[in-house]
Amino acid sequence: MNPGEEESFDWTSRGRAYDVTVCGPEDEGSLFTVVFTDITDQHMTEEIHVNARHYLEEILADIPLGVAVLNSELKITSTDGHYRGFGGCHRRIAARAAASRNRKPLARDV
Repeated sequence: MNPGEEESFDWTSRGRAYDVTVCGPEDEGSLFTVVFTDITDQHMTEEIHVNARHYLEEILADIPLGVAVLNSELKITSTDGHYRGFGGCHRRIAARAAASRNRKPLARDV
């Protein structure tokens, strides 16, 4: 490692995952700096998201209707094959979702 260079790698030990960064000394006689960042929770969260997405995709694949998933900004984040055949109806779906957000609750909803 040359002076001032930095290298990073992942390391796993005792069931924990770490991002390890090694910084070379700036000049001769200086010390190396090694930083361990525990990224176990980040890895677990990413794995949960991937598994949840696959699970939802499997469910949506079995529904014989057009399905669109909207995010909090009412933008379509994913659709199934049936939905893609509907053409421009995504604007109507987004408009209905926006209207339902802004509607006053009915007596039966309270």
